[in-house]
Amino acid sequence: MRLTFQSVVAGVGPSHACSAGRNATAFVVRRRHLLGRCGVDPAQPARRSTFMMQSSAQVARTLPSSPASARQAREFVSGELRRLAAGADVVDDLDLIVSELMANSIQHGDGGDIVVRVDAPSAKWFSITVTNGVASSLPPMDPTTWKVAATDLPSGRGLGIVRRLADEIAVTEAAGLV
Repeated sequence: MRLTFQSVVAGVGPSHACSAGRNATAFVVRRRHLLGRCGVDPAQPARRSTFMMQSSAQVARTLPSSPASARQAREFVSGELRRLAAGADVVDDLDLIVSELMANSIQHGDGGDIVVRVDAPSAKWFSITVTNGVASSLPPMDPTTWKVAATDLPSGRGLGIVRRLADEIAVTEAAGLV
């Protein structure tokens, strides 16, 4: 599975070719640098944080497709976001998003390595990319129609959680990009 913001921001996004050259499902999730995100009325304008980053940043880590990798991905993302002076609410939201996307990548991927990338393309946005480099076993998805599973079902809430926490989401198929 793949999470990126390439299709959301024209001209900004991943451009590294995957050595396998196979198609990957792309999940696009971006999160604004905001204060007071949790518990805020979504109808009200959000307050922006006061810090500005010095420059854009992009770092990645490759992890094996295993349940233990979800924790490693969260630690990697948290560390990078703190290094970039993200607020605690942003770190918490993106940690949960990474957990859900890692779970989907592990469950629906081919068992190959997973690449987790943190992008900070501007002083206003963070982006997280989770890629397993192959087409997902899930059908194509429109993020505006994601539904949360019923409470009596054992799974199926992850993408609904991602949708609630992310400011922008898109899903694409990308040939050979990581």
